[in-house]
Amino acid sequence: MQKFTIRPVILKHKINEKGMASIKIAVTVDRKVTYINTSHRVHKDQWDDENKAVYRHENAKLINVSIRRKVAEIERDLINNSIQGVQLSKRIIKGQVTVARSFKQYAKEVKWDQTKLNRIIDFGGEQLLISDVTVEWLRKFETWCRKKPLAPNTIHTTIKYVSRIITQARKEKMIYDDPFDQYIKPKYQQTDRLYLVDHELKLMVDLLDKPMSKSMHDTLCYFLLACYTGLRHSDWGRFSMSNVEDGHIKLRALKNKTHVVLPIGKTLSKILIHIENTLKPLSNQKCNVMLKSLASMAGIDKEISTHSGRHSFGYMCAANGLPESTTAALLGVNANTVKVYYHLTGEKIKHQANALKYV
Repeated sequence: MQKFTIRPVILKHKINEKGMASIKIAVTVDRKVTYINTSHRVHKDQWDDENKAVYRHENAKLINVSIRRKVAEIERDLINNSIQGVQLSKRIIKGQVTVARSFKQYAKEVKWDQTKLNRIIDFGGEQLLISDVTVEWLRKFETWCRKKPLAPNTIHTTIKYVSRIITQARKEKMIYDDPFDQYIKPKYQQTDRLYLVDHELKLMVDLLDKPMSKSMHDTLCYFLLACYTGLRHSDWGRFSMSNVEDGHIKLRALKNKTHVVLPIGKTLSKILIHIENTLKPLSNQKCNVMLKSLASMAGIDKEISTHSGRHSFGYMCAANGLPESTTAALLGVNANTVKVYYHLTGEKIKHQANALKYV
């Protein structure tokens, strides 16, 4: 464990316009001194160098208690970090870190996302600490992601994931400074929403009776469930037949404990029969690979993903004349988000523009 000394000092050479000097905590490690601010200032003749305390001041007792408490906190934090093998750098000493924690282990506790976490650890290493995530680290990580290369929105969501972990760490006072204060996050780039239209959905449904591997068939079942219910990939594994009741599917519970329900039509009923025998869904990444193969098998020339199922449901609602508010409730989003599904698609424009032939 590294040795260090902690003592309160007054900077007599730095006097403000009122003739008062700052009281700071001096931490010495390896003969290097780091000064930590306190909120106290006194006149230099109100400081007792021998006892390292304030005297002849109307609030001397309160100030001295505050200083002793600050010294004790710094000592506790430095001991905790030193015991865990953390090098007592200036940043650690300045109080930016109270407890050294592995980024990987902490991220698993806060929000488990294996794919995003793998990217972070691939760059930062297994020994990456929460305190290692600085502005410089974020910039280098973003550069690394672009060189991989990763898609812009993949980089956006990965950095957003890092931000979520850091925000929680700050709330728990593991770190004090926020590296995102000075870092400009890569912006999300709105892409065209890829969805399947009626005849393409029918082609995918027809695949249910075609021979294929178990994992491929299960992925198809879950994807079609998303196409006809709007469920996200993250909700696929939570779905069970207990969600089905009286010819309806319970999609989600609202704050008032009522449920958003969706009537079960003929196609959805067929999908549910197959869903009963599925295993837990594969990861989002693996499902996306299989969906590309499934689209090819169905003769659909689209690079669909798990989220295409949700978009297909949104398009279906709009195409069948459901009000925006209803579509928003079924998808669990606000009304503004679903407006995109209500814009005329290329096919509708083509169909409706036929009227111009007779003008």
